[in-house]
Amino acid sequence: DLNRWCTDIHHLDVPWKPSELTQRNGRGHRQGNVNAEVTAHYYLLKRSMDVYRFQLMVKKQRGIDELWNG
Repeated sequence: DLNRWCTDIHHLDVPWKPSELTQRNGRGHRQGNVNAEVTAHYYLLKRSMDVYRFQLMVKKQRGIDELWNG
């Protein structure tokens, strides 16, 4: 049961929007999980679009955080 026993989340691809990644990670942090910490793992290939997309997504998330948190 993912909602109860989740300890790790493995991302095999990188979404374009930070909200999609937040939703994926949130599935492991749901109420009822007996584990206090859930670790997210990202698999990226060197010199590939994965690295570019991940960096772009992190940059987008920083901008969103600055907008909301001042």
